[in-house]
Amino acid sequence: MSAECINIPETGRLRPACLRPRNYTNSTATVFLDVDCNGDTYYVMPPGKKLGDRLRLRSVVFG
Repeated sequence: MSAECINIPETGRLRPACLRPRNYTNSTATVFLDVDCNGDTYYVMPPGKKLGDRLRLRSVVFG
């Protein structure tokens, strides 16, 4: 389990990732629309969960 925030490579405050997030780990992933795992908008992804292709996330924390 990690409590470290991971910013998605090649993203930034003005450039979000346009991904189809999938959690292929054994840990819960919390994905954020803002960098540094900040902001009021986030989604919790249990192991095996997939989210839609319109989500524009910028960071994730596992644990």
